[in-house]
Amino acid sequence: MKTLISCVLLFCILATALAPLPTQPQFFKKVLKTLAEPNCKKYEGKKCDLNLNPVCGTNGRTYYNECALCVFIRDSTKKSDKMVKIHKWGKC
Repeated sequence: MKTLISCVLLFCILATALAPLPTQPQFFKKVLKTLAEPNCKKYEGKKCDLNLNPVCGTNGRTYYNECALCVFIRDSTKKSDKMVKIHKWGKC
């Protein structure tokens, strides 16, 4: 009986460890709260969505979403603004 319980427990641990992680970008944005380069290439020539998914820039400002940060970087004339990265996903 102990062997059966041990085998079931080991199976559950292995199944959990080997399960694939979700591939949704939102999942990783919320989990990986580290400095990140905004993916501005996917917003070139497009209007920003109105989806609220705030990002905190390394300049301490909160942007409506990643696209809004990219527009700020693209339209700014200051060299320091061109260097803004994503400090974390969510409000500053």
